[in-house]
Amino acid sequence: RHSGATLVYVMVVTALVFAAVAAPLAIARVAAPGYERIPWFSWAVAAAAVLWLSVGLRFAWDARGARQWSWAPLRAADLLVASARLWLAFAALGSPIGFAEAVVMSAASLVVKLIGLTPNGLGLSEWAVAALSAVLTPVETGVAAAAAVLDRAVEVAVVVPAGLVGLAWLRRESKSQAETVAVG
Repeated sequence: RHSGATLVYVMVVTALVFAAVAAPLAIARVAAPGYERIPWFSWAVAAAAVLWLSVGLRFAWDARGARQWSWAPLRAADLLVASARLWLAFAALGSPIGFAEAVVMSAASLVVKLIGLTPNGLGLSEWAVAALSAVLTPVETGVAAAAAVLDRAVEVAVVVPAGLVGLAWLRRESKSQAETVAVG
């Protein structure tokens, strides 16, 4: 029961963070041609929304002593790293896009991955990037899909070794704790 409640909570916080960061950028991109002249406004709104969520989560969970308040800034950082990877992938394929567009496309891709219709959103997240690219950028959808695949390849190249290092560390810690319990 607690695992299910935590999963729902994480999904809600993630959706709120992604909406808080991506929505101002998407609205500015679609509603205000030439928004590049005042990009700081969209970023300021996004940062304020993440800060507000962090503070709100801290007060909501403070009575239980939980650390869920840190989830909002961590998910925002995750979104920005994913956006940087996607932004670089488009540039590597010779079709550079704006960072704001990369944020909106990454947010959609990460939400698709979170929903879990396929393992880690395989195929669907790339489709989401290609579809949003058609709306937000002049880049062809085939290039956008290729950028999403390149982004996924870089993600796997980082996550697998990091996961192996984490697994080794957890095994070492588990052995250490088992020995402490056996001695004690």
